[in-house]
Amino acid sequence: MNSLVLELQSAAWNSEEKVTNLLRKALVVAKKLGVTEFASWIDSEMYGYKETKVIPDYRKVTGVIRAFNPYYGWQNVYFDSQKFENAASTIYVNQSVAELEDLYNSKGGRLSTKLPSSVTEKIYNQYGVGAELSLSKASILHVIEAVKSTILDWALKLEQDGILGEGMTFSLEEKEKAAQQNYTTIIYGMSNSQIQQGANSTQHLNTGINVSEVKELLTVISTLINSVDLDTSGQSEVQNELQTIQNELEEGSPKPGIIKSSLFAIGRIVGGAGESIISDQLAALVTEYAKNIM
Repeated sequence: MNSLVLELQSAAWNSEEKVTNLLRKALVVAKKLGVTEFASWIDSEMYGYKETKVIPDYRKVTGVIRAFNPYYGWQNVYFDSQKFENAASTIYVNQSVAELEDLYNSKGGRLSTKLPSSVTEKIYNQYGVGAELSLSKASILHVIEAVKSTILDWALKLEQDGILGEGMTFSLEEKEKAAQQNYTTIIYGMSNSQIQQGANSTQHLNTGINVSEVKELLTVISTLINSVDLDTSGQSEVQNELQTIQNELEEGSPKPGIIKSSLFAIGRIVGGAGESIISDQLAALVTEYAKNIM
């Protein structure tokens, strides 16, 4: 007879499994085992984090603050204080995974969210214009993949603890074992933000290179590339392009053209790897970001 936990592992390992479906399967396991803290985390991921909920650290994302100039369009905003800029450009996203998946799959290369009123006022007083926080889709994909990885880690830990289940049930012994374990996955951090798709997200180009943003994209590529059906030559080519980008980022003034060329190459290699949801999404993400580099 099938094991609920092994089926959950299989689903979490499947690159084509939607995380919203995976959360429902994980909720069945958590409820049947009586693991309330994990079930609570799943509810938050399925329905969004309320103001009273602690938001996990993997939902912290960093973007670029932009202000609208009536003559030049959207422009990146830089502050005298690096500490203030870092704090203002970092938020915790509290939307449900379903909303994040919709945002990630929406048209356009970037997303935008409102800034706290204190930041908006500071920018207005200094520049006389309104501002927003622009986010890359890579940051949203990172959150989605982190949820999937958390479920896989939990399912593997259940197996390690001798909890597998039989059919759709767990034995009393397995439930007792689960009750003795600490499966808390919530880490720390509180915030309240709502991401919205930028109305003109496809019309604004990145001016220069945002090093932290490109590094985040490289992390996403490195995480997902093993799930892409590439031969040895393809894997080697991607790694060479990633190293080229990494070397360029370590320079004092990274050259946008070199980074853009390498990203296009990665998108082309991944896109030609065969049809799968993960390869199509990764190729589209990388190519779209490269197009927006000026």
